[in-house]
Amino acid sequence: TPSIANLQEDDPQSRGSDQTHSVSFPKTPSPSSLAAFSLAFAGGRTPFFKIPPALLILSLLLLLLLPPSTLPLPMSTKSALRSRIRALLSSVPPPSLKSSGSAVAALLPSLPWYESASTVGVYSDLRNELPTGDVIRALIEDGKGVYLPRCADGDDGADGPKMDFVRCFEAGRDDRSEWRRGKYGIMEPEGAASDDDIDLLIVPGVAFDPVTFRRLGQGKGYYDRWIQGRRAGGGDGGPKVGKVVGVCLDCQVVEGVPFEEHDVVMDGLIWPGGGVQVRKTVDS
Repeated sequence: TPSIANLQEDDPQSRGSDQTHSVSFPKTPSPSSLAAFSLAFAGGRTPFFKIPPALLILSLLLLLLLPPSTLPLPMSTKSALRSRIRALLSSVPPPSLKSSGSAVAALLPSLPWYESASTVGVYSDLRNELPTGDVIRALIEDGKGVYLPRCADGDDGADGPKMDFVRCFEAGRDDRSEWRRGKYGIMEPEGAASDDDIDLLIVPGVAFDPVTFRRLGQGKGYYDRWIQGRRAGGGDGGPKVGKVVGVCLDCQVVEGVPFEEHDVVMDGLIWPGGGVQVRKTVDS
């Protein structure tokens, strides 16, 4: 049974453990859920004539005019979950981080798209992210073309911050001696941006939902923007991307991850306690 961080009241005794984590994250109601609640309130024990007219009118307007999928979620909802998960990650000891990275690397070949993928994009991990050293070594050993992201310097531009990918480790070994520290303190590769298609993209995140396969990122939107453009067929002349898989620690897996229209849904998820999970609507 996957170890899923549960959205219940915090148990103070669980905070020191890296095995089982309880995330106190009350689901902030969206406008659509408020509307549904209001109507249920109106149709329940409360007499109809006692419902405030303004509340009833607002509820009906929200339900009739705005489809639930387009209703914006409060940003504080995402911020609250980020804070909770980051607090959990800060308590995970380095040996547990390393063992989780090794476990995910061992699970990679179980992905239905792994064998056919000749090019794989993967990230260079930040502190308290799932380490990718073993993942990268496995990709090199399996003869995959390995690509790592690089954040653009300078002005982010009107569409937000930019990111590109660089092909790495062509000598067949994990050599980062000539890398530089990038915009957010992440070690990034030098060299020209690649125009190659990426068959399989492995992405980090703050939290992932094992039911909806939704991802909560760091909040800058790098991956969401890059993936959306490439999934649409590389309309800007850039490389196309195939399947996108989120990887994480057990404590980053939560149900009810908040989602907005621009957020990208994963094709698959890998975490040590859950193994390989593939979204049912995705063809293998």
